[in-house]
Amino acid sequence: MNTSAECFWALYNFAMDNKIIVQVEDSLSPLTPSASDSATRRVMINANWHIRAQLPFHLAHEISHVLNGDSNVLYFTPSKDGIEGQANRDAVALLVPLYFAETDQEDANVQRFVDAFHIPESMYEWALESINQYYS
Repeated sequence: MNTSAECFWALYNFAMDNKIIVQVEDSLSPLTPSASDSATRRVMINANWHIRAQLPFHLAHEISHVLNGDSNVLYFTPSKDGIEGQANRDAVALLVPLYFAETDQEDANVQRFVDAFHIPESMYEWALESINQYYS
């Protein structure tokens, strides 16, 4: 099981490999959400976010917006619907192989995964599905 910090940096490198610029900003309010702009392939992550453990999930979410080619500047929201819901599902799918890379299937625990990144409980089923797909 990789740590939250290891997952963040693996995602950062994944973004670089996919020609996505990641800006980590440390001067924003703790309540300012992270954002992305697909047209410029840029992601801004608020390093002062009030739930620091969510930062890898935010990064994966914003990377997903860029990879999906979602239009306009988009901000992180924990939605299950539309563009935001798809970015959340894709974010979970990006995090699962990073988090469970060193974990045997019998030791994989969806609740620990969700808790590690403070992923909203409404996304529990997506996480479980992604974990099952990872091990199948």
